[in-house]
Amino acid sequence: MKGMDPGLLARAWRSLAISCLAGFAVTACATTPQASSHMPAAGVAMPPAGLIDMCRRAPEICGAAQGETASGLLLASAETASTEATGGTSLTVYGDGAKALRAAPDDTLLQERSAARDVEGGTAPGGETGEENAVDGPALDADGRLVAAPGLFATLNRVNQSINMQIRPREDQELYGVEDHWTLPLTLEGTAEGDCEDYALEKRQALIAAGVPDSALFLAVGYSLATGRHAVLVVSTDQGDYVLDNMTPYILPWADTPYHWTARQMPGDLLSWRHMAAQVS
Repeated sequence: MKGMDPGLLARAWRSLAISCLAGFAVTACATTPQASSHMPAAGVAMPPAGLIDMCRRAPEICGAAQGETASGLLLASAETASTEATGGTSLTVYGDGAKALRAAPDDTLLQERSAARDVEGGTAPGGETGEENAVDGPALDADGRLVAAPGLFATLNRVNQSINMQIRPREDQELYGVEDHWTLPLTLEGTAEGDCEDYALEKRQALIAAGVPDSALFLAVGYSLATGRHAVLVVSTDQGDYVLDNMTPYILPWADTPYHWTARQMPGDLLSWRHMAAQVS
């Protein structure tokens, strides 16, 4: 995804670093944020084009290793539609506003994919229940949501700041010669450069390794004048949803960020996406 202008990015990082260092006297960068709300979701949306490509390259990251799964069907449908389109691929506008020369899977498949996720998880949009999530790590409440305890936010802060420091911001066009390339630069590429969605995917992997269930994690795409189209990781808790952003060391309630949200992943399935419901200011 297109990121911030390098000059603006450098100034933003300096400003955020100064404010965070100044706040260490009162542990401002590691405190538990105020209560949030749960990010709304509306109709079924197409996953970002770059994410679909990544899931083809690294199905183990997306949980789509087996072709008979619903995620596998989505990938196979996208591949078939792309190769069978006459005269090459067609321009597709995805749910998050991305454009790619690719034919999308039909709407029926997307609806079935969403229904399958809901049946398998028995969930509400903010989290999933299930004994498989009863692992050592952050505590879950009776509804399967993460308990927003200080220990959880200490973990979120540590992962957010660590990944933000490990990856150097670089545009996909510079690195891969394409406008939108989703990957995990530290895990898959052996590099330390990437843009917004790469930070978000690495944070997701790090939190899962720390014991946070993937049913409490989802990606979201928004837009601001400063960043352009921008992807982040969101963590769903019993007190609402919180954003881990490569543009700031702070963990913020999703509604307190500067972004106009356009699409979001459904927790637990990287290939299940919804449009954002209307946001009330």
